[in-house]
Amino acid sequence: MAGVSDTFENCEYVESWNAWGCTNANLGQLMFIGDDSDWEDRNVAPVWLTNEETGYSNKLNHQMDHVWDGFYTGQLHKQQYTAQI
Repeated sequence: MAGVSDTFENCEYVESWNAWGCTNANLGQLMFIGDDSDWEDRNVAPVWLTNEETGYSNKLNHQMDHVWDGFYTGQLHKQQYTAQI
């Protein structure tokens, strides 16, 4: 993703994969969860991660929960975010 993977050292876009390949031992994954009492109803999104030194910028949205209410899926959500850092 332009603005994210292209800001890390030793990463290049491989068109045949439609993905980025990185040979960088300093990459990691950040995951955090909104775990307060109203976590299914409240939305804290988007969350922006930025690094002004490298130009890294990543806009995060939470993942959607799919619960079955008997007739249709519910609109509940889990505020769980994941980002490459």
